[in-house]
Amino acid sequence: MALITTWADKGQSGKSTLVASAAYRFGWPVVNLDPHRDIERWAQRLQHPCHYPETVADARRVLADMASKPTPVLVDTPHGVGEDVFEALRLSSVVVMPTGPGEPARAALVRALDALHEHAPQAKVAVFLNNFRSNVTDHQNVDASLILYGAKRGFTYLGNLGNAAPVERILSAGADPMKSGATAHQMRRILTTLETLI
Repeated sequence: MALITTWADKGQSGKSTLVASAAYRFGWPVVNLDPHRDIERWAQRLQHPCHYPETVADARRVLADMASKPTPVLVDTPHGVGEDVFEALRLSSVVVMPTGPGEPARAALVRALDALHEHAPQAKVAVFLNNFRSNVTDHQNVDASLILYGAKRGFTYLGNLGNAAPVERILSAGADPMKSGATAHQMRRILTTLETLI
């Protein structure tokens, strides 16, 4: 079926939050390549299927096995690159990349899009804007420009997410992150659009 990999060139971008939210909403299993193991701890609390390959060889085997499953599988990666990340990208049907409203985050997005073109030309690419503040004009401009930039660079813009922290707290408590608040509404919209790419 589909490997859906979250990947970014920098940390603290919202990758794991998106994976946990999608896993919770859709029940899709998770492969955790991130050594911080945030997803693995969340999955253990909720008894959600999560695979944590210990070596690159193990990651290759698990990813190849998961890519052949009939249901979508979410892959959480560390920021940056490594052999296991490249393998996940190579096998992915969809790659989701979070970005922030600041210039360094947007520059990292451009680098990541270039790397994806080289390492995962088969993948559909989706981007969402994290740490969005609707009352900040620059953030509104970035939000609007990502729609246009997506058309130019060939990615789907999933939308914006105000702050992943409330979603992370809700997930940590084992509750449904899609139930309440503006951030939950934004995450539902992002996941609904993501589902159409599979």
